[in-house]
Amino acid sequence: MYVSRIPPIAGHLVLALMLGWPPAHAAETPSRENENEDTSSESDPLSSGVVERVTVEAPADRTPLLDRTTFSTVLLREDLDRDRLSLTEALRRVPGVRVQAFGGLGEFATVSIRGSSSEQVEIFVDGVAQRSAVGGGVNLADLPSLALERIEIYRGFTPAWFGPSSLAGAISVTTRSPDQPATEIRASYGSFDSVSYGGLIAHPAGSWNLLGSLEISHSEGDFGFFGTDHPQRRENNENDSLRLLGRASRPLNGEGAVKKIEITNSLLIRDQGVPGLQSQQDPDATFDLFRDTLQVGASLSSPWGGWSADPALYATYETQHFARPTRSPATDAENRFTTIGLRSPLQLHPTAGTRLIISPEVRHERVRGRDKEALTVNRFKAGRDSYFLSAGIEWETAGDRLLVAPSLRWTSLDSTFDGLKTGEIRTRSQTSEKELSGKLGLRWSITSRLALRANAGSFFREPSLTELYGNTGVIQGNPDLRAERGDHADAGLSWSWLPTSISAGQHARAASLEGSVFFTRADELILLSPAGGQTVKPRNSGEARITGVELSGNLLMRGGWRFDLTYSHQRAEDKSGVVGIDGKILPGRPAAELHAGIYLRRVRWSGLYRYLFLGDNYLIPENTGSVPDRHLHTVGVGFTPVPAWELSLEVENVGDQRAGDLAGFPLPGRMVIVEVRFRP
Repeated sequence: MYVSRIPPIAGHLVLALMLGWPPAHAAETPSRENENEDTSSESDPLSSGVVERVTVEAPADRTPLLDRTTFSTVLLREDLDRDRLSLTEALRRVPGVRVQAFGGLGEFATVSIRGSSSEQVEIFVDGVAQRSAVGGGVNLADLPSLALERIEIYRGFTPAWFGPSSLAGAISVTTRSPDQPATEIRASYGSFDSVSYGGLIAHPAGSWNLLGSLEISHSEGDFGFFGTDHPQRRENNENDSLRLLGRASRPLNGEGAVKKIEITNSLLIRDQGVPGLQSQQDPDATFDLFRDTLQVGASLSSPWGGWSADPALYATYETQHFARPTRSPATDAENRFTTIGLRSPLQLHPTAGTRLIISPEVRHERVRGRDKEALTVNRFKAGRDSYFLSAGIEWETAGDRLLVAPSLRWTSLDSTFDGLKTGEIRTRSQTSEKELSGKLGLRWSITSRLALRANAGSFFREPSLTELYGNTGVIQGNPDLRAERGDHADAGLSWSWLPTSISAGQHARAASLEGSVFFTRADELILLSPAGGQTVKPRNSGEARITGVELSGNLLMRGGWRFDLTYSHQRAEDKSGVVGIDGKILPGRPAAELHAGIYLRRVRWSGLYRYLFLGDNYLIPENTGSVPDRHLHTVGVGFTPVPAWELSLEVENVGDQRAGDLAGFPLPGRMVIVEVRFRP
């Protein structure tokens, strides 16, 4: 088990943070129960003697920090806590966002935006890109959960703040700051022997502010499903994971340019079975992952104003081990990854209504792989050096009612590959790619509550190292691959209402609506084609046209009632000209998706109901098989006996509908989860 590989110092540090250093001023910190609450009740006994439970969130809390013209959704930690959502569940409720799961709790899950593939979406955690040069979508199950602070989803475009770009948009995840004192402990138990527990504590220690977070989870994943001709139970689907996060910041109050120094270390250990397809389950395949990321950064600003910068140096070490001893061909493969990068976003404010962003980034990635069971190729080395330079400007004019935001991004990539056979050089290849892309965004405040947004631009997605050079498995390399390219445009209206003041004892009320249309033309798509001998080879043969509509709305009413609704409709059509698939719908892109939620919160009690409709979607490019429509219902209830404690019971997929997001990967049916939270 990888758990034994946790560095002793890291383990002792977390234990000290969790057990030995309680905040000295905990009594002065208001409880989470009294923060961001949307109801009050003067008649309830608990309401006497406590702070009035009515707050109205400032509009700035929901304003995207990185691009105010792009269609975006901002999720705060309070949203996830209030509705008891994981990151995966929260992303499912964002219009235009699609989460694909490969079966089971804690198993591999990827995200797409507006009909894209998972590789066409960039995900950043505290500014560090998570998508590896080797390829494959980012696994949402690997991202932090307890320590989440803010999630910004940008649909269609990547903000100029980041170096890497994508065809479909970006998700920026920010973990909790150590500057705000906090203590939290969670534990849950659910169906299929699913257990998770963890804790977080943040408090000052001398001139430093420290935060430590620990999360441990386990699931047997042995849910039932209907196989090819009879009921079966998922085998070899257990999953164990451990996440450690440590953050330390030191504010500097001098008159120099450096205002803060911050150090972040994130550790992930995962051991899991790989059950295989439902028609042919694999009894002993395993996958182990070890990943450690260290980032050292600083916040700089001019003592006289006018500019600020956030330089950061980051490094990641990762090992992946996949073993399948009894299947043919047998596999015992291990890959080791190292990444070193430096980024330095710079903001300039030449005038009161102008912001200029310049973001350079350099990244050095290397991977070494071997397969002890392979007979011909047992080792390889690959690498990529990436250079990014993006620049954007936000200019407010017409009395601050019109925001104009053009941006440009230059990318240069140098990729290398050495394939080795028993220590002798077998193949060597090198490729280079240089691209320039950009976008123009507009935001017009028609009134104080109504705004029009419109964006247009072009982006690309470079081939991964696996697509260029292959691997020791079923993918043959193609060094002649060209980058995927795309043009994207969208436009829409957003309306919001929030009262400017609220009287004591009055329940908060608020409402918002947003609607948009979008169009994507993607060319040179990289598709996998049969190459003989049970192998596939990537080729540039794809073109697609994607059109869609997105709608979302939220309503907060008196009495503690809250409603939300999101709806997406899209048509992702193949335009490759290839016989048999031209004019077909791209697989894994359902035409319609709807989410609706009803929530009620009192002082002691809370309740929720969520509904998900997911239209049928095709499994293969020829559109000969499909996953049927899904209607999934979730109900839950929460109880707060005292402000520091919260108990909850949630039943997901109440109707016990069985389905699978991908061909051969079933999803669990009804799940019951009980959770306890303690926040002093």
